[in-house]
Amino acid sequence: MASSAERAQSFARQSEADYATWQSLEKVSEVPECHRMLFLQMTCEKLCKASLLDQGKS
Repeated sequence: MASSAERAQSFARQSEADYATWQSLEKVSEVPECHRMLFLQMTCEKLCKASLLDQGKS
């Protein structure tokens, strides 16, 4: 099983990917706002998980 630090890094990388997707979608006006906001929400959730894991709280 992966250590907490490895899991934190994984969540941080996933967060970066979600953020990059959000940035790309922000440039496309045909994409509904709810879809764009979903990627922003996932970015924040994964950053929080990474932070908690990094602090040893999960």
